[in-house]
Amino acid sequence: MPTRQELLERLRSGFAAEPTRNDLIVAIIGLLALVVLILLAYEFFRRRAAAPPRPARNYLLEAMNVLELRGKERDDVLRLALRSGLTYPVAMLLSPANLAAALRAAVLPGQEEAFCRRVGDLSVKLFGRSLPDQGAAEVGGRRGG
Repeated sequence: MPTRQELLERLRSGFAAEPTRNDLIVAIIGLLALVVLILLAYEFFRRRAAAPPRPARNYLLEAMNVLELRGKERDDVLRLALRSGLTYPVAMLLSPANLAAALRAAVLPGQEEAFCRRVGDLSVKLFGRSLPDQGAAEVGGRRGG
């Protein structure tokens, strides 16, 4: 068993001597292994802590189901939502004014009277009132406008 003095001498000589090529290779491999271990631990805990993503909900379809819209009414609402360019098309089902604003954004004046009539009938069915006149306020959240 080496004495304390001998251990200190060996330690001092180890610091004084230049590292060999093998010492450098072992040190580099050790550092790389440490980095890989840290990255693996980080990824493991990140995945474990992250909640699984929730599926996107289509609120317009859900609202149409709740309102029990079927057939042509459903097609008209989807067509109106697509053509109106609203950021949140479900908002048009909140009031007759919103529905009228979406219709104005989707249809040029004097065109598609049958479609406009069906949307007016839908307003009466949903709200008990017909669509307001052209002077009604626009729906918020409209794109490109």
